[in-house]
Amino acid sequence: MKKLLSIIAAAAIIAALSGCTENVSETVSTVGETSLQSAGEAPETNEASDTEKSSETEEYAEEAVDEVEDDIAEDDEEAYAEPVDEPVEEPVDYAKLMQGLPTNAKLYDMDSDNIPDMPEFTLSTDGLSEYDSRDVSRARLRIKSILECAVSGEVPAYKSSGYVWQSPQQLAGIRLNGWEIADEKLVTDGNIRYEVTVTMDVAESSSEFVTEGRGDYLMIYCPDEDSSFLPLRKVGELDESRLLPSYGDPKAYVDLCTYYTAYFRNFFSGDTIDDLSAPNAANSVESAVFCAYVAARRAGGFSDTDNGIIPYDEFNETLEKILGFSADAIGAKNNLYYNPDEDTIEIPGRGTSWICGWLAEDTDGDEDGTRVVTIDYYEDDFYLVKSRTVRYTVRNNNDGTCSMLKIERLFTSDRGILAGTV
Repeated sequence: MKKLLSIIAAAAIIAALSGCTENVSETVSTVGETSLQSAGEAPETNEASDTEKSSETEEYAEEAVDEVEDDIAEDDEEAYAEPVDEPVEEPVDYAKLMQGLPTNAKLYDMDSDNIPDMPEFTLSTDGLSEYDSRDVSRARLRIKSILECAVSGEVPAYKSSGYVWQSPQQLAGIRLNGWEIADEKLVTDGNIRYEVTVTMDVAESSSEFVTEGRGDYLMIYCPDEDSSFLPLRKVGELDESRLLPSYGDPKAYVDLCTYYTAYFRNFFSGDTIDDLSAPNAANSVESAVFCAYVAARRAGGFSDTDNGIIPYDEFNETLEKILGFSADAIGAKNNLYYNPDEDTIEIPGRGTSWICGWLAEDTDGDEDGTRVVTIDYYEDDFYLVKSRTVRYTVRNNNDGTCSMLKIERLFTSDRGILAGTV
């Protein structure tokens, strides 16, 4: 605005010096025309005095414009020179954020991008990318914090980027007299896998996998999987083939059992479910449709080329065969993902669910083609505290799919299954 006013003022000065009685806008137009004319043939004139006056007028006008431009430049310099107050970042009140944690929580700082190697760890990380090296450094800090707290009786908690959280990765029910790092191994075959052997002097243990006295245990960290540890077991006692699909069990019927628990644990009630035809659709329809679709795909019900758009009749038929209930039972037509013109379902995108589970049993059932699958679910990433045991009866179909027939909850604690989305 200041520049605009200055230009108008300059035009007014020019008009006054040239003796114009026209308005300012006409004067500015005249100046523009004169400039254009100067590029071609000059207009004819018969009076020398007019030429002199015109020359003087142009000279005064140029001086006036120069003065205005100088003023504008000075104003710009002043404007840019004015100090700008930078926002003051208030310090995070971590003490207040910790009020929701147990009183014996011990806070560890994960904010540093360059956590130095700690003396307990000696394996070189040379050759790793900056990102992978940071992951390993933070894994070391977490291992150290978990073991330290198992000795002190405290609970490890972490702060990062203004947040505080309590880690489920703790040695719950285990107290140590002491510990030391016995060995380290870093596997970099496309995915980072950091394996640490810890010699633990166990004073007390309520876990079937950790015994009192001295022993060597494996702590395996896989940041590329779900940024968590694998089950804590004695060296030589970890059977990774029993881990659930977040680590790659290829059996479709085991996947179906896992996804039933991950997605549908709120859709049914009771300890024994042998009629799956009427799930509780009180959950959002979007979630119900997505959960049904993912579970059916994991069981082999849909191809990977359908692009998430399925004819409604096919969707309904597949659900009835594989999961035991119809699309109507979960109100699949009552959401934005149903296209009434095409009579299709478009499945909303979402991440993959993972839960901490261990395949306890996988045997033939009483009927031909059926399998009995029992899974232990845990509330911690080290698979030390059991949260639930569920037995499933499934049937392998002849078309490469499988169907859920029965669900039995054999054990339930008052704590939830550790689950998330990656």
